[in-house]
This record gives sequence, C-alpha cells and structure tokens, in this order.
Amino acid sequence: MTAASVKSALAREFERELGILLEEAERRASDVSEVVRLRLMNPPCPVCVTPFPRPVAAGEKVQCQNCKNWFTVEDATERAVSETLRDVEGLSPQFVKKIQAIFSGRVEAVEEESVKEKPAKEKHVRKKPEAEGKKSRKTKSVQDIRVRIKAVLDKLNIPVQLPSAWLIGDASAKAEALDAVELLEKALAQQGEEAVQGVDLDTLLQVGNIFFANGASEKALQYYNKAVKINPNYAAALLNMGNVYRGMRDLRKAVEIYETAVRIDPDSLTAETWYDMGTTYYELGDRRKAIDMFLKAVAKKPDYADAYNWIGKAYYDEGVYGRALENYNRAVEINPDHAQAWTNMGDLYNRFHNHQKAKEMWDKAERIRESQLIS
Repeated sequence: MTAASVKSALAREFERELGILLEEAERRASDVSEVVRLRLMNPPCPVCVTPFPRPVAAGEKVQCQNCKNWFTVEDATERAVSETLRDVEGLSPQFVKKIQAIFSGRVEAVEEESVKEKPAKEKHVRKKPEAEGKKSRKTKSVQDIRVRIKAVLDKLNIPVQLPSAWLIGDASAKAEALDAVELLEKALAQQGEEAVQGVDLDTLLQVGNIFFANGASEKALQYYNKAVKINPNYAAALLNMGNVYRGMRDLRKAVEIYETAVRIDPDSLTAETWYDMGTTYYELGDRRKAIDMFLKAVAKKPDYADAYNWIGKAYYDEGVYGRALENYNRAVEINPDHAQAWTNMGDLYNRFHNHQKAKEMWDKAERIRESQLIS
C-alpha cells in the first residue's frame, strides 16, 4: 500500500469508529501515520518493546539488543501501531486490530470486515450534547498531540531526571523535538489551561526537559510548574526545576527546591542529581553539605570519578588533607585521564612544599589536556 492509500483507509476507520467528520478523521489519520513512521525508524522489538538503534530495511532481520529476539520491521509494525494508539481514548480493541491490518497491508480484509460490521445505511455521526462534544474534542486533540510527542521522546531517549549539563546535540533531533512541543504549545494556547488535564505528568515533564535541553529555561519552568500544580509531590519535576534555577545562577532557590524533592522521594534521585546538588551546595560555601551529596552520588554510582574529585576538593577546602588526597587518588584510579584531579593533587603537594611531586602531577594534567585537545 502507498502512504496515501494507508492514510485514506485510516481516515475512513476513524470516521466510522469515532463518529467524527471526515476532515477531523483525515487529520487524525495523518498524525497516526507520522507517529508510526517515526516509531518504525527505530522499530520496537515485538517482545520487549525496546527500540532498535537504527532504521531497518523492509525484510531485514535484526536481533533485539535487550532480549535477543530476532524480528523484522514488518514484525514490529503491529507493536508500533498499538503503542501509538494506546493513549488515545475511546478506541475499541477491534479498531486497533483494523489499524494494525492497514499498516500491515491487509486493507482488503479490513474493508470486508467493516462492511460486515456496519452497513452503509447505519453510517452516521453520533449525536451528543453540544457541551460534551466540545469537551471531548478538546481532550482528544491534546491526546493526539501527546501521542506524537511521546514518539519523538522515545526516539530521543531524553532522561527523566535531566542532568544540568545534558543537551540535545544533534541539530535534526533538536528540530524534531521542538516541532513536537510546538504542537502542544499551540493546542494549549487555543484550548485553554484546562486542556493541561488531558496531558499526563510525564509528558509535561519531558516537554519541559526538551525546552531545558535547548536552553529555553523559562519555558522549561512553565511546564515543570504545570506538572507540579497537578501533583505537588512530583519529585522529578521539582528536581529538574532545581537544575533550571541552578543554571540561572539562583542557587538558593535551586537548593530550596532540591530539598523539597529530597523530602518527597529521596530514593528516586539519580547519581547525577545528587552530584548537581553537591556542586550547588559547594558554590554556596556549604562544604559539609556538599560532601554529603557527593557521597550519595558515589553510593549510587561507585565509579563516579567527577564526584570523588569534588569530595577531595571539598575536604581540601575544609583542611582535611588526608581525606582530600584519598579521594583524588580514587578519582584517577577510576579515570587515569582525569586532568582536574591530577591538578588538584599537585595543588595539595605544593601546599606541603613537595614541589617535585606537585610538578609531576601538574605536568601529567597538562599532557592529558593537550592530548584531549589534539583528539
């Protein structure tokens, strides 16, 4: 089937299933087609749903990197369709099967089944009270957009707890992400803030993450605040808000929000989040609190060389030089090319007038930096 024939068949099925006008059905068909296309660029394993890390040609057999199942893009089609339609309300299991059949090229079977189920004379637009109809169209419109956004997010694999240094580096990925969130922006502007109730918390969080990763801090805060307004105990949104304020150099506001999130759900924090909190406390001059945060980071991630280096730095500032040297050494054991840890060790040796040892450390750090510049 051609792309045009797929969209045409989809539009007819949406019109029949939901009792909507053809124009609205065609729009939904176009949206679903695009989302399925995006999903099949990295087709989901039919067994564990893990996306394959590259596009797959028709008929090509590949092995899932997670569960080791072998599959083709044709095998993945039904899963891609069901994942796309999962968040759209009001769809029957029979309807989902029909859409899967359309994407699998079995449109003739769909047409025959549709004729058996609904003779032409029964085709009509379901009547509903005007107010109810308007509310339904609003909610479903936002839900359709949410489905598209989720497909883009799945492809970009943006972390839920966004480290302060994380950015979308690829230009095409950045454009695709911003295009997706622009859809939601327009829908909310047209339909009012009550439409936010039609968007799940994780999508609001991830839209905020997209803005944050693209340097739009104020827009990111807007979406984190929308999520927290719905659920004040949403720790992930609070933590990312803290990172935004940290990036804006409002460190005290960042700490205030971090501490709220920690009280709500400390077990959910990633090593990177503890690390960001540690550097924030360090910049505020609270070295002891910073050490506590960095220790929590290495408890979550024992090979976190950057965190060990910061622990060493904080101990050095506190005058606990033995602990400082111990943690610098741990950092370079994990990462022998950690130039800053070598530099910090040089500073420590220099403080105790061991100038030869200090020079060795500094020279090593300089060689590492030069090699990194060349590479």
